[in-house]
Amino acid sequence: MPLTINDLAISTAPEIWFWMFDGDLEAREQCLTAWWESDDSMFSHRLGRVIEDAGSPVGLELGYTNAEKHDRVAATVSIASSILKPSIRDHLLSCFGWFDYLCPPIPDDAYYVQWLATSPDVQGRGLGRQLLTEVFERSRSRGLKQVHLDVNSTNPAVGFYKHVGMEIVSESRVPFLERHNIPSHYRMAKHQ
Repeated sequence: MPLTINDLAISTAPEIWFWMFDGDLEAREQCLTAWWESDDSMFSHRLGRVIEDAGSPVGLELGYTNAEKHDRVAATVSIASSILKPSIRDHLLSCFGWFDYLCPPIPDDAYYVQWLATSPDVQGRGLGRQLLTEVFERSRSRGLKQVHLDVNSTNPAVGFYKHVGMEIVSESRVPFLERHNIPSHYRMAKHQ
């Protein structure tokens, strides 16, 4: 069965997405879909780049600057609040605060890659490199001096990011999140 945008997004941090929606997979699907379809959320299609093969998504990059993120937080919360049942909404909103510990602030002169994923069927064909190369070029053309991302420290993609010139600049470990199967994360950056 072909992957969806949601599948690619979830693959970037499955343990986080599971925890954020308290294991409610239907709520996760509804919210991710609504966020993607919105023009205003921080997970909007307007901030993403999709590569398709035979009409199915096989590569995804989504990112923003610090200012763009902050401009979209209220819409992201509003969308979730309008579609989720109160218990899941309250859990999700409580989760957001923990990300301040796991993911360092985004510098004002940086582009932040929120999602970078490729389908397992096409990994090794250069799509991840293509998406990240486009990020580097697009951020330079916007006058941004850095590209940042956060990645699970056990994710094999860490080696790929190093190979394309990114370096680990910090590691965040949050014991509370570790109890929810969310390991430490690396902040990786490339200065341009």
